Amino acid sequence: MDKVLTLLEAYLKSRNAILWACADRPMSVQTSIDLLKTTATVIHKRRKDPKSWRPSELIVLGERLNINTVAIANLRSLTLQLTTMPEETIRPVMKAAHLDRKKLIIRNRNYDNWQHDELERLALVLRNWKPLHLSKKTVLHHVS
Repeated sequence: MDKVLTLLEAYLKSRNAILWACADRPMSVQTSIDLLKTTATVIHKRRKDPKSWRPSELIVLGERLNINTVAIANLRSLTLQLTTMPEETIRPVMKAAHLDRKKLIIRNRNYDNWQHDELERLALVLRNWKPLHLSKKTVLHHVS
C-alpha cells in the first residue's frame, strides 16, 4: 500500500510542478496546439479546468519545460499495483475512493482515463488508512 501512495504522491507533486511552470511560462494557444496535437477548444478547456489535463499531455508539457516526467509516466503501473493488493485491503480502499473493478479495467487499458479527482481521492484514502483490530482473527479497516 505504501508503494501505491508513494506513486500517487509523486504523480500529484509532478503534476503540480508542471502546471505551475505552465502558469509561470505561458505558451501561446498555437504552440500548445502544435505541441499537444490537439485543437484550440481542447486547449481552452484545459486552461479553464486544470483538472482536465491528461497524464500524456502533462508528460509532453513537462518535457517541453524540462521538468522530470517519470512520476507521471509511472501512473501506468497504478492499476497493476492496486490489483495485486490483498482483496481484504483493496475492496474497502476502492469503495472509500469511489472506484470499482470496471473503472480499473478501463484505466488499465489507457492510463489517460484516470481522472484527477480519482487520484486525489485515492491518495487521501491511502494517507488516512488505518486497520482496526477487533480480535486476533478479525481485522477490519477504517478510513478516518
